[in-house]
Amino acid sequence: MKLRPIVLILRLADTRFENRIAGAAELAEATKNTLNTEMAFVVQSGETTSANTDDLSINQRMTEVFSVVVALRNDTTQKDKTGVIAYDTLFDVRSQLFDALLGLELPDDENLCVLTPVSYAGGNIMSLNRAWLWYQFNFSVDYRLEAQAQNKYLEEIAANYPNLDEIFAQYELTPSDNIPLTGPEGLPVNIFELDMEQLVTRPEDE
Repeated sequence: MKLRPIVLILRLADTRFENRIAGAAELAEATKNTLNTEMAFVVQSGETTSANTDDLSINQRMTEVFSVVVALRNDTTQKDKTGVIAYDTLFDVRSQLFDALLGLELPDDENLCVLTPVSYAGGNIMSLNRAWLWYQFNFSVDYRLEAQAQNKYLEEIAANYPNLDEIFAQYELTPSDNIPLTGPEGLPVNIFELDMEQLVTRPEDE
């Protein structure tokens, strides 16, 4: 699953985080330093697959899960340091994320055919202290993994080398900057860059 289109979609959506939505690298930066403002981070959470159902080809159902990790201020008032206010804010944040992501149809990827739109997969508290509430919202998409194991080249090898026990194949993944987005104009890539220098405070800066 390509996460960059999801980040861009959330940046253009009507959420309390506005343009302050980033990825895993920025999340690592934020957790190691002091966060200056509320942010959201889109990260890959995991994937599961079913057993292959074909003998001569690949036919598996795969579920990929991505998460939107949010950091909400818990120090908005001096009276409440228990997380009640920040936790109440989660309901508004969840609604905003639902509006942007639920039912979203992602494009097919190489060897992956999208079976379902984006659905909600639950959430959990990651951390709570006097300053911040960290919460993780999970979303899932089901794919069909299909790859033909036989073609004319392999058939010729099998005919010429009937005693060959194993055939090794090497797949090279080539990164691409092209984002397969739909819409008349697509999504502007120039809103993707974030200046983490302005969003976090490192210990040596204090």
